[in-house]
Amino acid sequence: MQTFNTKKVGWAGLGQMGSPMVGHLLHAGFAVEVYNRSPEKAQAVVEKGALLAPNVETVAQNNDVLFLMVSDYPAIESLLTPAVLAALKGKVVVNMSTVSPTQNQLIGAQLKSHHVHFIEAPVSGSSKVAEAGKLLVLGAGDKAIFDQLVPLFNAFSSKVYHYGDVGKAGGVKLAVNALLGIFNEAYAEALVFAEQFGINQADIIDTIANGAMNSPMFQSKIAMYESGEFPPVFMLKHITKDLNLAVDELEKANKRSPLIEKAAKTFSEANQTALSQQDLASIYTYLKK
Repeated sequence: MQTFNTKKVGWAGLGQMGSPMVGHLLHAGFAVEVYNRSPEKAQAVVEKGALLAPNVETVAQNNDVLFLMVSDYPAIESLLTPAVLAALKGKVVVNMSTVSPTQNQLIGAQLKSHHVHFIEAPVSGSSKVAEAGKLLVLGAGDKAIFDQLVPLFNAFSSKVYHYGDVGKAGGVKLAVNALLGIFNEAYAEALVFAEQFGINQADIIDTIANGAMNSPMFQSKIAMYESGEFPPVFMLKHITKDLNLAVDELEKANKRSPLIEKAAKTFSEANQTALSQQDLASIYTYLKK
């Protein structure tokens, strides 16, 4: 069995999720070489001990394992240039970005054609969960390689799953995020519905919070509803992307899911407004109009 050096790894993507995840890796004693399209966003992890590389090719050359934590499939495509693919020969790419099962399978096929191993490992949890090091790692791909990466995953997660072949982890991630979108729209609709009867917002929030429909997710959004301010924990534009990916997968399978389709439509409409970069709970603001 081929083994890889996992004590020193590469990482591309230092947004709201990537930066705290790298911070946890560093705290756990791993050496991390990082790349980010905007170098200034790497400053926080560099101060914690990360090595900043000028480009992805350098990271690929210097490390057996390259983690990707970027916004979407086009961002991944832009990173996997011919030079980067050549530098990765015989190594491992771990995609922790949220893309569709089909897209992960395409990435896997592309990497395989260049003799690069591929692990699919999106995470479930918000930026606050990432900061706490309590993410869920949703994994798929070669189990022997995956198992070598588990100590790295443990640095920023509370639980690690392996579902089987590439594509399955992406399916789980879209299922979970579909629930996230549906529930945020449902809570927002319930608040707006109650308010049309002249019910005080605080009263309906308190009623939900003390009843069977309470949830940790609802609790995490209460301060946003009350203040009318929605600082991004998970941006509305990101849940919109994920819901639309789920709809694409449904269409490929010739399946229907009315709630996912409805949520995708509502969030897509809201995403065309100034709410795009606010937290997904700002769907409440959109529905109030």
